Amino acid sequence: MIRAKMLLLGAAFVALGSTGIAQQSCFARDYSADHMRKTPNQMVKSIAIRFEGPANDKSSTGDWGDVTAYFTDTPNKFTQTLYCQMIDGKQWCGVECDGGGAEVTWKDRDTILIKTEGFIVSGGCDGSETETRFVKDLNAKSTTFRLNRTSMDACPPLDAQ
Repeated sequence: MIRAKMLLLGAAFVALGSTGIAQQSCFARDYSADHMRKTPNQMVKSIAIRFEGPANDKSSTGDWGDVTAYFTDTPNKFTQTLYCQMIDGKQWCGVECDGGGAEVTWKDRDTILIKTEGFIVSGGCDGSETETRFVKDLNAKSTTFRLNRTSMDACPPLDAQ
């Protein structure tokens, strides 16, 4: 019995990866019109994070993925690449171009909380994108988004967007 539990626990850790991020997973949320009316300072109407797995270059450690967000005042899609690692016992995902990041808390296998003081999403780091956005509520010190596991189709990789 104990051996079976240890095998199950070991399999769970392998599935989550070395830093807690599940390999090849998608977490997303589309906020309803009712939710948006009740939280007028929330600018993000849809957010999705695709975790791809371990970073494949030597300059970063941990897991990596993409974040895509839509905002209330524009139909444009905003994206960014994430690099994640454990810092002081907490999962932290930072975006490219020194654009900030977010703490990731796993509520369970299918739900994560993304707590941020704001991170930038845009279309790239080379300055060609004229419009960038901060992922957080207006006038808030920090914002927490609750995302749920969904199909990989809801989180296309950046290069396929």
